[in-house]
Amino acid sequence: MVKQLPASVKFFSLLNFLLLSSYLHAQHNPVLESFTATQTNGKVFLTWVMSSGSTCNGIDILRSTDSLSFIPIGNIAGTCGSLTVAVTYQFTDNNPVKNKTNYYRLDLGGNGSSQIISVQIIDLSNGYLLLPNPTKNIAHIYFQNDLNQQHQLSFFSANAHHIKTLSTHQNFFQLNTTNMPSGIYFFTITNNANQIKARAKLVVEN
Repeated sequence: MVKQLPASVKFFSLLNFLLLSSYLHAQHNPVLESFTATQTNGKVFLTWVMSSGSTCNGIDILRSTDSLSFIPIGNIAGTCGSLTVAVTYQFTDNNPVKNKTNYYRLDLGGNGSSQIISVQIIDLSNGYLLLPNPTKNIAHIYFQNDLNQQHQLSFFSANAHHIKTLSTHQNFFQLNTTNMPSGIYFFTITNNANQIKARAKLVVEN
């Protein structure tokens, strides 16, 4: 004997299914084949491909710095996509938020939203970027090193006592300050020719 579920149970089961389907659709929208972001010279270039057979009524491009609250930064009006071929779109964000992670999302008119993608914007106009400052545990010091050459970071106390030296071929140093007393410290970044690329101070709060 097959038992019938009460109408209220059927209703909530259907509601949960629809909510889950909507969530999964937002996380991976089948209308899009790809959605990518690349950063060059302080600008973010967005590229996305709409699948063949998919169309929408306008595209809104949105940006956020916390992945939760998005603001519109661009729009492609009119019918988008094609019933016969995949279509590629591009958009340039000329003013991303510097020294933060920028999150991007597409709202595809009538076809839900894209997944959220992100890119970190690092401004090296002063020759370096120190994050965070003050720091309590780990600090990252970014600098220009397009050719991946070896650089050294020399770290000093406020009274010029040498504490440590680090080397890297990357474009940043990671400095662990967990066990260091609170205070003001100084560092220099030099290349193999002993040329100073950056000189600054770091505040430790432990």
